[in-house]
Amino acid sequence: MRLVELSVEKFEEIRPYVDTLILPVCSIGGKEEGKSFAGDLILIRQIASRIDNQLSGRVFLLPEAVHTNLSGEPANMPEQILADYLFHLLLPFKEIGFDKAVLLHAAGTPGQPLAEASCKLTQEGFKVSVIRANLEESDLDDSVRQIIQLWNS
Repeated sequence: MRLVELSVEKFEEIRPYVDTLILPVCSIGGKEEGKSFAGDLILIRQIASRIDNQLSGRVFLLPEAVHTNLSGEPANMPEQILADYLFHLLLPFKEIGFDKAVLLHAAGTPGQPLAEASCKLTQEGFKVSVIRANLEESDLDDSVRQIIQLWNS
């Protein structure tokens, strides 16, 4: 379920059946020739949408958490700020019953902040999966399997 498609009434109706958040995390910017300024945003949107379609009714797809890569370096946003941002973005959902979170990212997002946010969320009672997005069909199937494994763990 996409956030933009939900009314308050619809959210309350489906709330008992949805326990998993998907947070697409992506970078914008960079100086690599031939790459879009939108960077990972387009890839992450495509993958998140396809996962949402396959697991519709069980996952809640949040809007993208965007970080900058304006210098062209692997991580322009300080990693600690990104980790804290992701943690504090998801933590309030625990209070309304969500207990599983997927951090879906692409190559432009450094692994350390994702791992740190995952660790902090786990300490707060979330089950977390960090998944690197790829447009290959087999990778999409693998991503869906990882989410199902999260449900079964």
